[in-house]
Amino acid sequence: MPFTDTSPSKPGSWLCADGPYQERITSLCERYPGLQQPDPENSAAPLTSRKVQVTLLTVNENSKYRREPPITLPTGLQRLKHKLQSREGSQNVWLVENINPEAVALLGAHFNMDPNFFLDYERVSKWARRADQPNLTPMLATDAASRLYSVTKYCELRRLDGIDSYCVSCADSGRFIHRMKRPNQNTHKNEFMTVSIIDRRVAYWHRTVGADGWDVVILCDPPLRRPHVWKPGKEGKDGTFDANLRAFERNEPFQGGFRDFTSPTTVSPHDCAYLTRNSLSEDISYYLLNLKALGITSPSLSPGHTDPLFILQKIIAAHYMQLMSFTTSHIRSLQRFLVRNDVLHDVEIDWVEARWSEIVDITLRCNEYIDNLEAMMLGFGISFEEPQPIRSNNCNNDISLDFQFILHQAQACKIRASELNGALTALTSMVSNAQAHDEARVSLREAKNVKALTIVAMLFIPLSFTSGLFSMNEQYMPGRNDFSTFWFVSVPLIIMVFAGAVVGEVGYGDDGKWGWGNFFHGLAQILSAWAKALRVCGKRCRDRARKGYLPAGEHTPNKEAIPGPAGVGSV
Repeated sequence: MPFTDTSPSKPGSWLCADGPYQERITSLCERYPGLQQPDPENSAAPLTSRKVQVTLLTVNENSKYRREPPITLPTGLQRLKHKLQSREGSQNVWLVENINPEAVALLGAHFNMDPNFFLDYERVSKWARRADQPNLTPMLATDAASRLYSVTKYCELRRLDGIDSYCVSCADSGRFIHRMKRPNQNTHKNEFMTVSIIDRRVAYWHRTVGADGWDVVILCDPPLRRPHVWKPGKEGKDGTFDANLRAFERNEPFQGGFRDFTSPTTVSPHDCAYLTRNSLSEDISYYLLNLKALGITSPSLSPGHTDPLFILQKIIAAHYMQLMSFTTSHIRSLQRFLVRNDVLHDVEIDWVEARWSEIVDITLRCNEYIDNLEAMMLGFGISFEEPQPIRSNNCNNDISLDFQFILHQAQACKIRASELNGALTALTSMVSNAQAHDEARVSLREAKNVKALTIVAMLFIPLSFTSGLFSMNEQYMPGRNDFSTFWFVSVPLIIMVFAGAVVGEVGYGDDGKWGWGNFFHGLAQILSAWAKALRVCGKRCRDRARKGYLPAGEHTPNKEAIPGPAGVGSV
């Protein structure tokens, strides 16, 4: 997807509006090359065209969260600036949906944030292999564990109808929407599935202010409202695409969304009546506003309230759990076709190739899930150990077990996908061999037809030659005395032609080429076969003579009489 650079020439100015924070970003471009240019995959959704919604959750005297009306940027920029100044030193959770240059300049300068916090959240590309693409190198493991922020990749499953394309992205964030195809049971044609996998990112940052004050900033992706469908560019150049804004016929969480991770006894009635599962910001607000204190404390936050990081981790784990369940069922649906199927003659090679491509796509995504989970666990300080179940009343507060089990599930899905890939490869060979066998049978039948025509031609060619030869003299015409000469000449010619054809075939080897070595070897085999046949015939005649079955009038060497019809004989 092409990127049209409409930002000023100053490095890093695409990320932040004019001001002191932009000067700081520019000074850091040499140390962090990724700050120099935007992600080209976001060319259809540049930062300058995005709307940002900021929702503030504050903690009151009773250690309960209270939600204030959201602020929309850039129209509410002054209002947000006043709110940031008035809430200095208190306990705040700032939920920010999407980013734009104005929001980066205001939030980055007020909280003195690392610019990489916004940079890592903005990125959409999964890899960059050309020199002109932006730098996507992740930070070292030691740096990730010591930073005040973390950027997490996860996926959201949604049912999307009305879009028949692979190249789809979110029009508000530029995130990729993964689409899949499955064969229709009635038409046997590949059709797009209603379920789609949406790439998501969330960034978490926190700081402490004074003795009891703290701030938490969470960057969330906005809800999926409209997609961009990418099509080849009008100029017809290779690698260029144009984004076309479309609308969904149906857009809702897949199978109702992720499973709630709380007990009904922990939920308290509030103004938020239900969990929407359409926006991460709304989901976090729901849990923080409606749950009693879960007993979670953090070294950087004050006790007596629900930890926003814990809620965020639980929601991400619930999304991954639904994703692993879907991936497992997807793989099993492909495996089910290969089980208890005795006859595979109806399987088409095109169908097998399509399923092979599908399982390769699943394997690629499983690798991506594992990479994302390992990076997330590294940022959260979770070890990569095997999950060890714990039976305790406080086990719900331990997020490590959830992510260790999800990582184990992702690795198991990768193994299943690899095994299915091998099974489909073997099935491809079986189907190819079956088709080759059918084609060989057809070729053999055609060869027999050609052979029959050849025999007919070999039969009539000598007759035609003899007819033409003897037609020059009337005494050999039919009805004349010398007409029998025609047959005396034609029959030996036919025998000679067939014999010559048979002898000529002897010279062909297994590679289809004629050679003298093959000829003499084949001729020796024919003579050996004839000699063997003569020996067998001679042996049978001698055996019959010994048993007294010679014709009447002939005598055996011992002069015994041959039994007559009446069973009477003489010596």
